[in-house]
Amino acid sequence: MIIEQGIAKHNFLLHSIDVDPYYIARLEAYFNMMQEAAGMHAFHLGIGIPQLREEKKTWVVTRTQMNIYKWASWPTTIDVETWPQLPYRLYYPRGCRGYSETSHDLLFESMTLWLIIDSETFRIMKPDDSYNNLLGKSERQVDPAMKKRLSFIPENYKVVEKNKIKIQYHHTDSNFHVNNVVYLQWMISTLPFPLLDMYQPSFVDISYLKQAFRDDPLLSYTGYGADYSLDADEFTLYHNIVKVEENGEESALCFATTTWKKRELF
Repeated sequence: MIIEQGIAKHNFLLHSIDVDPYYIARLEAYFNMMQEAAGMHAFHLGIGIPQLREEKKTWVVTRTQMNIYKWASWPTTIDVETWPQLPYRLYYPRGCRGYSETSHDLLFESMTLWLIIDSETFRIMKPDDSYNNLLGKSERQVDPAMKKRLSFIPENYKVVEKNKIKIQYHHTDSNFHVNNVVYLQWMISTLPFPLLDMYQPSFVDISYLKQAFRDDPLLSYTGYGADYSLDADEFTLYHNIVKVEENGEESALCFATTTWKKRELF
């Protein structure tokens, strides 16, 4: 990893396991690169998860928005840039961009809002100078403000599908909870094959509301709006991951909207 003027740069190999049947990168591949680059950079700055763990603190993601402009085709490598920004309210914003190593075209860009929490009480730690001084100075500052998060409202969709989720060992990470990219994998894995054959995401807005742990019983909901049709050039889907409590009530853990475009439109 190279760090220049507060921006960390790393070249990622697109593995064959990270592409779809058409040799095109999966959405999770872009998210994994974004997350890996952020984690490596934070560790280099001395504020990675292993270092924060020594202080009984840790990083958690609360929301990510990603725009996808082009999809990488295997075999290739992707140049990823990531940079932390000044604290925004309670959040530590971090930007990320991915470029084609060969054409240098912008593939995707994202903004993620991170929190530092107490790893024992889960209490949010307000930003202070003890970490602000470690973030590094980057002249690249992208507005971290995001529109108000939507809610999953079943009656607004013409079709709602429900699927059970079983948490596997490899779904958890160093925070001992379900990794944030896994929620995205669950959402996409429930979609019909014809949709995935014909369309790819162009935008993702995903919010992480609560953590999920090993033995939690989970459900995944997908809402298909009025604009959904396999004849349309573009449409938006709505996703909700919930935990089923002991009393039968459902607690929302993760909500997302994804916009999909026909493959040939990228």
